Amino acid sequence: NKIYLDQNVNGQTRILFILEIFSFLIFRNLYQEKKIGSHIFLFLGIFFFTLIYFIQARLNILLSFIFIFFIIFNFKETKNTIKLTYFIFIILIPITLFKLNPENQNRFTTELNQISTYYKNTYESHLEKKSATKKIDRLYGELLLDAKYGCRFCTQFKDEDPRYNEITNFMLNNDITKIKFEEMVKFEKIVRDTNFTSDLISREANYIIKLYYSNLIKNCSKILNTVDSLLSGRVCGWEILIKNLKINHLLFGKGFFADQVYLKGAAKTSSNSWMNILFNTGVISLALSIIFILNFIFKYFKIKNINHSNIYFSVSHYLTIYFIFRSIFEDTLAFVSIDFLLLGVCLSMIKVTKQIKKI
Repeated sequence: NKIYLDQNVNGQTRILFILEIFSFLIFRNLYQEKKIGSHIFLFLGIFFFTLIYFIQARLNILLSFIFIFFIIFNFKETKNTIKLTYFIFIILIPITLFKLNPENQNRFTTELNQISTYYKNTYESHLEKKSATKKIDRLYGELLLDAKYGCRFCTQFKDEDPRYNEITNFMLNNDITKIKFEEMVKFEKIVRDTNFTSDLISREANYIIKLYYSNLIKNCSKILNTVDSLLSGRVCGWEILIKNLKINHLLFGKGFFADQVYLKGAAKTSSNSWMNILFNTGVISLALSIIFILNFIFKYFKIKNINHSNIYFSVSHYLTIYFIFRSIFEDTLAFVSIDFLLLGVCLSMIKVTKQIKKI
């Protein structure tokens, strides 16, 4: 089974989502006067929505449902039965086409089982030599509790490079379940910077790293496991960062892109712009970022303008909501990215349009 731990599909479908919203807004604006022209954009919007659905970008699918609902039900001088018909028609097409292919897997329903399988499969290659009748959990525990399992041959190797001794001592004298995160990060760097003359010791050292991070992921957010599975392991990433944010780093953070250092071994990113800002640059930067966004929203953003007749003014409001909501599940507003630049364009459009209206 394909394991959907890739957290970038929403970024890949971002432009499709923007084109989809533009298309449905044009459909709405032209609906009363130019029925044929408006329906061309209706089918364009459905086409973009279908592509997003086939890619299974869950955040963009969910926001598509919500945004389409509000766009359709804000049609003026149109009966609610007609609005409901349009809405059902729009959402049924991608769902129906997706189900026609039996090989497609819906990420809304299969993610939990897939990620659970992924966590266990991490160990399967190391468990083949054990009895096949034993339970995975029991074997997993046997591996973790035997601190010397991954390095039983390390004492046979001697090398002029002092880092070899550091690597072997670390593996022989530490219980994997009790290694501190900072110690593992340092160990990774030593392993990464060492040119191994022995394939065996290299393999054993990297096995220890893999086993450590697999154990870390497996024990993440047991209470929130269902939520974490729906969010492709994001909660686990947030938990790792929170646990490693010490009081002395609270004000100014751990440094630029420090989150990538702490999450690299777990194959994750911070996947939250505000968590990214907090971990990398501290509470002061986080407070300034939140104040800037809230100040703009209270000053310029008006709910009534979401369905404004000026399509650029309207779409800027929709996309502002989109990028801010997306920032909760992606880290792309924490640095200069496409999301950050597009949000800036939307905010500028809202501010300029509002000022022109006052003039």
